[in-house]
Amino acid sequence: PQGYLTRKQYERMKGKPDQILFFAHFLKRKHEAKYPNIEVYAHSTTSLNFQPAKLLVDSTVNLANEQWTWGVADWVMPFEEE
Repeated sequence: PQGYLTRKQYERMKGKPDQILFFAHFLKRKHEAKYPNIEVYAHSTTSLNFQPAKLLVDSTVNLANEQWTWGVADWVMPFEEE
C-alpha cells in the first residue's frame, strides 16, 4: 500500500478484509490498462485477544477477481483459537 495510502489510511484498513478487497479492486482499476491480466494478492495478518498473529486473508487468492459479498467470503481465513 506504500505510495497509495497514508499511514492513517493503512492503519484503518489493516484487519478489515473488505477494505483490503476494495484496495485490491482500486489497484486493478488503476493498472489494468497497462497490465490487462493484473493479479492482486495480499499477505495480511492480525492478532485477536493477544494471541499470535494469523493470516487474515488467503494469500493465494487473486483479490482482483473476487467479488464483495455479504457474510464471510471464501478468501477470508477462519479464526481458530489456540
